[in-house]
This record gives sequence, C-alpha cells and structure tokens, in this order.
Amino acid sequence: MFVLGRNLVTTFTVHHDQSPASADVECMFSSTRIEDLKISLRNHHKLDTKLKDKLYQQAEQEAEKSFKQNSIHMSEQLNI
Repeated sequence: MFVLGRNLVTTFTVHHDQSPASADVECMFSSTRIEDLKISLRNHHKLDTKLKDKLYQQAEQEAEKSFKQNSIHMSEQLNI
C-alpha cells in the first residue's frame, strides 16, 4: 500500500478456493471513491466463464472492503 498524491494505491491477490486460479488486484482510491481498479487473472485457463466471473466478483468485493476500511482514515489524514 502506498500513497500517490491524494490517492491510496493497494495491491493484493484473491485466490480461487477450488483451483489454482487467482486474481491480482491493483486498486487506487481517493477518500470518496475507487478511482481505478485493475484485475488480472492468473492460472485461469481451465476455469469456465461462471467461475471466472465469480473470481472477478470476489476481487471487486475485496477492493470495496479495502476502500471502506481506508476511506475514513484517509479523510481524517487529509482533513476533508
């Protein structure tokens, strides 16, 4: 996790529980919203579309959690 201007950038990996597939996630957010979200699937070649979609959803949910956990702290630090 690092600060880029007034935005916070965090990276993490979400693992699929039934296969070796995972999603590498890079999330940049301000104190009010997610500004940019990049999701890259790894080892997903044997997953069907439904399971790939589930992995994308898990990654998006984790990004939302990270945003919610850090947005209040960011607002306090930036005096917004």
